[in-house]
Amino acid sequence: MQYNTVYVGNFPYDTTPDYLRYVLNSCGIVKYIKFIYDQETGCSKGYAFCKFAKNSGALFAIENLDGVFLNGRKLRVHWAHEKQNHNEN
Repeated sequence: MQYNTVYVGNFPYDTTPDYLRYVLNSCGIVKYIKFIYDQETGCSKGYAFCKFAKNSGALFAIENLDGVFLNGRKLRVHWAHEKQNHNEN
């Protein structure tokens, strides 16, 4: 089974979907980004899920962006299916 979706967390709350797409496109073609927002305030929670066109883009993002600082915050980038499996149990 191939995975092409990554969890991207700990980015600054004022990061826009367009800017995050710009950063992630350096790793591969991004099909979509799903930002997670607080239901009460409508503000970003500082994490998102990104689906790449190919598994290689997702893998490149994990290998090259995890731990990189983005506007003063250290990104966490890993396979989204780990988080999804955790939530399903």
